[in-house]
Amino acid sequence: MIQEKEIKNRGQIVFISCMGILLFAIAIVSTERLIPRFKTEFLLTHSQAGAILSANMLGFLISILLGGIISDYSSKKRLILAGFLLSGTGGILIFLAKSYFMLLLGGLFIGISGGLLEGILSIVIMLVFKEKPGMAMNLTQIFFGIGAGIAPFFATLFREWRFAYSLIAILSFLLLFVTIPSTIPETRSNEKLKEITNLFTNPLFLLAAMGMFFYSCTETGIVGWISSLFIEELETSKLWGTLSLSAYWFAQFVGRATVGLKVDRFTPEKIISILFFISGLTLSGALTLHITNLSFIFFSLTGFVMAPIWPTIIADARMRFSKTPGAAVGGIAAIGSLAGMIIAPLIGKIADLYTISRGLYLTVATSIAGCLIYIAIILIIKASGTRNYR
Repeated sequence: MIQEKEIKNRGQIVFISCMGILLFAIAIVSTERLIPRFKTEFLLTHSQAGAILSANMLGFLISILLGGIISDYSSKKRLILAGFLLSGTGGILIFLAKSYFMLLLGGLFIGISGGLLEGILSIVIMLVFKEKPGMAMNLTQIFFGIGAGIAPFFATLFREWRFAYSLIAILSFLLLFVTIPSTIPETRSNEKLKEITNLFTNPLFLLAAMGMFFYSCTETGIVGWISSLFIEELETSKLWGTLSLSAYWFAQFVGRATVGLKVDRFTPEKIISILFFISGLTLSGALTLHITNLSFIFFSLTGFVMAPIWPTIIADARMRFSKTPGAAVGGIAAIGSLAGMIIAPLIGKIADLYTISRGLYLTVATSIAGCLIYIAIILIIKASGTRNYR
């Protein structure tokens, strides 16, 4: 079982957790928003542009998986410090980028930092609010929504886009210095590594990971291509492209600040399945109507509906697989990031052959697939008569 020490300085821990996740949101969404500029300045194809997003996801996958496993047996504080250090390094690399390779490398570093920050800070915040893990996760993800909402404007605030990454680097190092003297709650697992093998072969874990996979397919597809859809296909202004992405993230903020903070009142797998199904409907409306104002509204509704899914899946995993919570959170989130590596360039390939909207229809299919996965989880739990991993 996990051994826990008394948690002190809760306010400071909450501040570091929320600011760290806000920083990651600004970094990754700024990159997504600047894809059109990267394409122009570095003469990239749709597929190459999608690969930059995949570099983010590759770094995220590696670090959140390994970081989660390591956090069950080692220092969480060191992993958090490494996350801030890598975020600052990634910002510097993109600020100085003279080639496509430097963009990819900077994106990879930001992804690695994001995996460490998102994964470890999520575990830490759930230690602070043990009785309400769903609320705790949605609380930190509210700040992800804030960061993601302001990022499109932050990224285009300067005439020279590189200055945005210099500020990301500065903010990263400031948070690094704030964290160094702080006391971070630590846990140690007495379980043997064999428990990790048992975890990764558990049917409920595998299904939850698949649910996260389909969630990430949907979200990465939307945030990676929504601005390009409005600018290139719906022929709107660049401002509309920026607003479409910001509105999606603002809607996520509202969803997590309302529905998300109350998810502990509901059975997690049931609320997740319902939200997946509704998001499939709203996405269908956004893509089928293909009218600027209506598509804008339906994409925003999708953001609101999808908002609680990610943090609720993570919180449920932390409680269900209590013997190795870090490995559970890291494993499920890693599978989700794998989806991000696949879906962005795949939509880009379809966009090169047909249109961006046709590529985005993949997100409708992944939403429905997520719904079906969680219906399967409901049936397994009902048949077994237990909610907890043994």
